[in-house]
Amino acid sequence: MKKLTLYGFYENKLSYNFCVYPRSFLGFWETPWITKLTGLFGWDTPGANPQWYLDNAKYANANILQGHVKDPVMSIYYPINGLILRYEIMGKQQPYLPMDKLPNELMGMNAQFIMQPELVCGRPVIPVKVTFAKNGSCTVELERGSYVAGRIINADYQITARVRVGNAEFAIGECNKAPDPFVTWVRNCKNDGDGPPNYFWGHYRSYRAAAIEDFCKRAGDEYKKQQDRMAQQEQNRTTPKKERGEAR
Repeated sequence: MKKLTLYGFYENKLSYNFCVYPRSFLGFWETPWITKLTGLFGWDTPGANPQWYLDNAKYANANILQGHVKDPVMSIYYPINGLILRYEIMGKQQPYLPMDKLPNELMGMNAQFIMQPELVCGRPVIPVKVTFAKNGSCTVELERGSYVAGRIINADYQITARVRVGNAEFAIGECNKAPDPFVTWVRNCKNDGDGPPNYFWGHYRSYRAAAIEDFCKRAGDEYKKQQDRMAQQEQNRTTPKKERGEAR
């Protein structure tokens, strides 16, 4: 069987909110380190699926930071205060920015792109690079692939962030003219296929922080549900038929 070699970022109905390898572990045009590590015979190989690495990441620590985050398109810096989370992935620590720490300029009505967080251990977070100055302040840059340029409007709400959890996609929308300016939705990517996104089951909120909290909770709940389902399927697969019959 011919080995599968994966390069670069991709976007399709399988999964478009993460790349074929953790972004920060790869230089531009460099061969993916996961390819080198596993050989990648196909998606049944755990190492061939980038989400496997994020599911098995280990929380390392959190640091309080004060500094600025760079606009990914323009040479503009926005003040930022809060925590930087660090997870260990394949022996290397990767910093992540919690969704609620993103400034409005990067995730709001005036932004020119959509945030696409990674799902690390069931938590949507933004992969970043952090550079510290001698005075203790820092500069934060968003990793490639953690955002996509363009706009999506659904029911007059602009989509400001979205994350894929299996066949489900959760999104945050914002419309400053609506009675409740913020909303979170879900859609079934498998049902939508190549057609336009069909968002439903809206949770409307009056405040941005409440919408981000709901967005993260919905994604986390779906992630746990899918993990539990897969664990049950694996148990059924490995349990001898006789034992399953006795249990009933």
